[in-house]
Amino acid sequence: MLIQFAHHGIVSFARCSDIDCFYCAVERVDDPSLVGVPLAVEQLNSGGFVAVSYEARGAGIRCGDGAGAGGRASIPHLVNMGARSVQECRAACPGLVVRTMRPERYREFSKQVHALLRRLVQPGGVVERASCDDFYIDATALCTSSGLEIPALPSTVHIIGDGPLAVDLQRGGGIACEVRKALAAELRVTGSCGVARSKLVARLASPVNKPDGLTGEAHHA
Repeated sequence: MLIQFAHHGIVSFARCSDIDCFYCAVERVDDPSLVGVPLAVEQLNSGGFVAVSYEARGAGIRCGDGAGAGGRASIPHLVNMGARSVQECRAACPGLVVRTMRPERYREFSKQVHALLRRLVQPGGVVERASCDDFYIDATALCTSSGLEIPALPSTVHIIGDGPLAVDLQRGGGIACEVRKALAAELRVTGSCGVARSKLVARLASPVNKPDGLTGEAHHA
């Protein structure tokens, strides 16, 4: 999720990234027995895994594995990565659970995330959905308000560059922390966040501290 705001005439961005392992996260919301279990979500057309949980990744399972024999033999990307069959993946990762993707359910859950974000950034914030698990928040009024408290960010925040975050970026980081808390408490999913003065840097920063992390770019101008 991106929090976009202006600072002394400079367009600034803070990004709360996509929900961690979105498809797997939704499957676990609907079936809590899958929490902590290696999990992969496969395409509807035997095109391979489109999401792989961190537990499965730890056993070497990748997106693209699980594709049908035809795809593994003819699709260049799958050939180059040496994609494995579902059976081979289960042998490499005992206990691997494979679920078929449910696009309608993911779209429905995305709307719930969107609604939660809109509520959190009122008054004055605007939320734009970029994809099912990626959002942009215009929080200009919140981050530049002189009356808004400057939050003490947790020690787990990863900062790119030297020194602390600038005041407006600290406020953006505070909003990102509240977003992450609400996602976990209300929707039972986690999200990783990036805070920076440019959209590109924020987007690149957000996955640095995954899962469930916050990364900010030191900026003092």
